[in-house]
Amino acid sequence: MRNRISILLTCATLAGVVYLCLAWGQGVIAGELRRMTDESWAGGPVSATLVDAASEELTFGAARIFREVGLSRTSGLPCYQGFNSETPIHAVLASDCVYTHFLPGPEYAVLALMSVFGESDEALMKMRIVPLTIVLGLAALLVLVAAARMGFSWPLAAPLVLAGLVAVPGLRFWSLSLYGHSYSNACILAALTLGLAAGALPTRRGLLLAAAFVIGALSNLFLLEGAFVVFVAPLVGALLAGGAKPFRLGARLSVVVGLGLLFAFVVHLLQVAHHLQSLPLALEDQLGTALLRAESRGGPGRLALLLEVSEETALFYGLGALPMLLTGLLACWLSRATDGRRGRYAVALLLAAGAALMFPLLLKHHSVLHLYRVPRVFLLLFVVWLLVWLSLLAERYGVSSRGVTAS
Repeated sequence: MRNRISILLTCATLAGVVYLCLAWGQGVIAGELRRMTDESWAGGPVSATLVDAASEELTFGAARIFREVGLSRTSGLPCYQGFNSETPIHAVLASDCVYTHFLPGPEYAVLALMSVFGESDEALMKMRIVPLTIVLGLAALLVLVAAARMGFSWPLAAPLVLAGLVAVPGLRFWSLSLYGHSYSNACILAALTLGLAAGALPTRRGLLLAAAFVIGALSNLFLLEGAFVVFVAPLVGALLAGGAKPFRLGARLSVVVGLGLLFAFVVHLLQVAHHLQSLPLALEDQLGTALLRAESRGGPGRLALLLEVSEETALFYGLGALPMLLTGLLACWLSRATDGRRGRYAVALLLAAGAALMFPLLLKHHSVLHLYRVPRVFLLLFVVWLLVWLSLLAERYGVSSRGVTAS
């Protein structure tokens, strides 16, 4: 009976937090639109602190063109008017407004939202509620699953983690984005939740693998920057949850997520090949552009860039990436648990940090140009950091349903 009351109290508190956050988000959007209309592009985005302004403007324009002329004219690729992208086949694409590099998920999403809300300033405000609601819903699901799978019986455990998540700009502001940042956040949260829940669903193997594949495909469809983080997220979740052979279970899910990521890229490559009427040209464009974005042109060296990215992460999550990793490892070291969780949690932290650092390490030139948004992918590390510290507090104060209680 006490457990049922505890669960009901947790859910009621959680629902209240989500509702307040959603209401707050809508108020911010409406207030910013009214206050900054003159500085915005056609009503949104409304400030650099809210969303990736340049990308949103291009996405909205491309969705409007889709609505006017359809998808077939450009093989489903977005038309970015007035934008020149760096590519080895620039001579071929110089007179073509088609953007071939990141996948067109954001444009498809805005096109669908336009069919419901229209294109007015008020419609743009309403559109933002859709990705925000998706992200908040997945955040709520994540913390409920984490509380159950990591053994927290304290009724306020899940609401505390959710409050910590929505308090930081990396989730709160960027989940308002009409570009891919909001949906990328959703994929990261979904992949982590899948890993956390997998051990409790041994008879749902086919469903779990299908979900992993879809999450991977959607992640690349909406934003390539989150690929490494989404790939390791199920493994990280399985390590946090523990159970029988968590590494094997999580690794299997991560492999299937990787297949989904690859599938989305292959489909996009074929899409580009259809538009260019040449598979070799499409390969040259896609792979050649990736090599250009990986170059070390100007700016800091790779090690200095990683330190800079770590510092920028503090603007998103209140704590730099490296301090977050080190203090998370400190929490593991301080734990008195004897069930192997200290090692599992430490590995989870290292995987989450390494996956987020992989993108700026490999695609250095791109990261230098987009340093204002790259640190968003440290969302996985931030969530793991929150859960590890909550686990330590629960252990020390005797509010965990398993493991060591406070002495």
